[in-house]
Amino acid sequence: MPRPLALATLVVCCVAPGAFGGESPIGSMRLPLPAAELAAALGIQRVDPSTLPVDIVRLAFASPDQASPPETAARAKLTQALSRRGAGDLVPLPLSPQLWRDHILGGDVRDEELAARIFSRRTTALLYHGLLGVDRETLAWIEKHPAVVRSLAANAGAAAVFAGSIRIRSGAIETPGDDAREVWRGIVGADPAQSAAFISRLFSADGGALAAFYHTIVRLDPARQAFAIGRRGEPRRVELATAVLDASNAPGAAWSSERPFVRPDVDLLLLLRTIAVDERGAARPPASGALWSSVFGQGSGGRGPVDAAWLARHVFGGAPGSARRRLEAIRFAQQTFGSTPAASEDLAVVLREHSRFPMLMRVLETFGEREPAAYAAAARSAGALDGDTVAMTVFQSSLAIVDQARRSRTIDDREARTLGRSLVQAAAQRDRRGAMAAWVGDALVPALRRAAGDAAGNVRDAERDVLAGLAGRAGVPPIAVRWEDAEYVADVAPAELRRLTRIRRRQGEIPLDAALARARKGDAQPLAASLSALVYACALGDADGAPVNAGAVWRRHRFSGSIAGDGGLPTPWRLASEVFGADGWHLAGSLLRLDLALAPLALRRLDTTEMPSPSQVSASDRRTLAATIALIEPQRLTDADRDAIAAALARGGERIGRLPGAPDDLERIAQDAALSGWRRNAIAWLLTSDPQRVAGAFTLLEQLRLGAGAGADAWGASSFPLDGCLCVRWPGAVPWEDYAGRPSTGQLGTQFPDVMLRTAAVLAKHQLPALLARDVAAYAMQDVLDRARTAYFDDWLPVALAVRELPEDRFIDYVAALTVAGPLTPRGAR
Repeated sequence: MPRPLALATLVVCCVAPGAFGGESPIGSMRLPLPAAELAAALGIQRVDPSTLPVDIVRLAFASPDQASPPETAARAKLTQALSRRGAGDLVPLPLSPQLWRDHILGGDVRDEELAARIFSRRTTALLYHGLLGVDRETLAWIEKHPAVVRSLAANAGAAAVFAGSIRIRSGAIETPGDDAREVWRGIVGADPAQSAAFISRLFSADGGALAAFYHTIVRLDPARQAFAIGRRGEPRRVELATAVLDASNAPGAAWSSERPFVRPDVDLLLLLRTIAVDERGAARPPASGALWSSVFGQGSGGRGPVDAAWLARHVFGGAPGSARRRLEAIRFAQQTFGSTPAASEDLAVVLREHSRFPMLMRVLETFGEREPAAYAAAARSAGALDGDTVAMTVFQSSLAIVDQARRSRTIDDREARTLGRSLVQAAAQRDRRGAMAAWVGDALVPALRRAAGDAAGNVRDAERDVLAGLAGRAGVPPIAVRWEDAEYVADVAPAELRRLTRIRRRQGEIPLDAALARARKGDAQPLAASLSALVYACALGDADGAPVNAGAVWRRHRFSGSIAGDGGLPTPWRLASEVFGADGWHLAGSLLRLDLALAPLALRRLDTTEMPSPSQVSASDRRTLAATIALIEPQRLTDADRDAIAAALARGGERIGRLPGAPDDLERIAQDAALSGWRRNAIAWLLTSDPQRVAGAFTLLEQLRLGAGAGADAWGASSFPLDGCLCVRWPGAVPWEDYAGRPSTGQLGTQFPDVMLRTAAVLAKHQLPALLARDVAAYAMQDVLDRARTAYFDDWLPVALAVRELPEDRFIDYVAALTVAGPLTPRGAR
């Protein structure tokens, strides 16, 4: 996966020879003008000499010549700016000026002209970008073998993003995989011991496709490398690896050297990272070839388990738009049914129906449902609702209420499963409207009432019981908080109940009790409207916000239609999306998990009257970041985890603080922090050129890793764009660049728990309960989106560093805001 990125770290290394022992292969070249002026000319708002050259490449050279008007304009501005004659700032230069003159630029170029010449052509600019990601020892070898540079320049698109995957040790290529030299010799057609010939062949073959495959295997852990290309001693390894390579080049999954910084939404690296494998590299169950052949409806998988080539061929070889759905089905199956016999007929039915009812399956999964028969029954009942909008509304709204009550800890997973199964049974009845209405009154409402502590059979208000169930149970004992010389009680449930009650009053819908009475007489329409309004109330954000005042949006909800780019699949059971049409703003899709469909409403601003500049973070990643806040469950956040995060950040900060005095520690730090080659080299360059910048070059996630902090999933980031899971998860220890290059997926946002980390540190410092973290982070995330100034769609470092740059006073203001409209209630107040 490319490292398309340009971050404050993508730039490379040491200014002075000998800075890290021996002669450094990365020095500096001088710009003819100050870096700030060059950045301003190109519209780059974050100025850092160590990252500026990468930003230049991404802004001006990502597309073929003349293919992008904005890039063409950027090149013109760049040429004009670099035509000046003067002494500006230093920026990194991989390899020596003499090598660039003799073997790349082809002329007598003075040192002060190097930058202008490198950035005068796309080929040399892309080569420069690629060399910035190569490790020090490999660059030192390249310096002595300049013919390699010429072969890389001839394949500049592949070199720009994959050159950093080449590692040369003792003059030979260090190939990925378990004793895989012979495998790579067979695939590449050159001996890894003959490094120059191997590199030339690797980058020139198939338009860079072979280099992309090599890079993918480098980026995998040993078990998944074994899954992809086999283990030592296994027969037919070359044949297996070649088959995986061929399958990964299917239309829609292949990388293109013409636009090297763009990746397919689903490619081989994402597929192989998603597959669960055992320590020997075998796919975890269910992995039967016969099962998956039946599910995908293509060919035969044989009697044994599927291998990497078979999966790649069938995931990438389906109809347009099917790769994502098939990948999600695999993840869902392994996560949910790992211990189920593959021969289960219900299992095959469920996996075939997964793409038709994805939100239904995902919600049941969050309940902890593991029985294929339960999923199969749910799919049958859901399918029977097609064409009956009222029944569909009642079913989905009821299941959504159960889900919200579970997430708010009113009921536990076991109770949610019980309610879900009984709702499915009601929907299967001949008189499904009447049966589901009876279920709401006789099963759902009493369950929520009991969970709130009332004796079964007490005469109560169904509306009140359901609102209380949606809000959650009040904490016992209450958490006392002293803030700014006042006493408060921290509790999410009462604040949520106040919000829901206010929205419910504004909605003006028939109360639930009256709707149930009408349904018992045969009219289920009011019940459908009342239930769907309750579901919308959970997701509409602040009670005084514009969405609440935008009319009865729940009445405009549409199940029909299809999602563009998704094979024309019907939307009733897919995550809803916003529609801005002639009949007003509304959602089309499922009523399940509207909090994700309306995730931006989970964010909050301190001053709702301010008009910040439009966010330059991609729309898909903004949605992922908002979804992270929507998915956080405050009751799962513990003070122990809060303190562990704060302690790990402190330890990581101490390691970073010692780095300028111990630059030889950088390699170990880069490994522990999971830095890409570009990030490692950029920080190395800063260590010798501007050591004071080093502390601010690490993201909070990297700092946590350096402090040996693992992070709890409850404090993580949305995993939905990666695998369809309705959850937050802790990112793996891989560079965020591995998820760049996909502008429409939101995958970069899945690597961003930084706001939650900063929130944990501030709460720990002020001894405020972790229960407040989601509400504090809702303000912080919005501030980050407002303040981050990216230069291109996956310019992620400015987003991550914006978290560090938020003043602590802002967090004090966030907490103060929670005393007005949030979970901090003055002690003694109702």
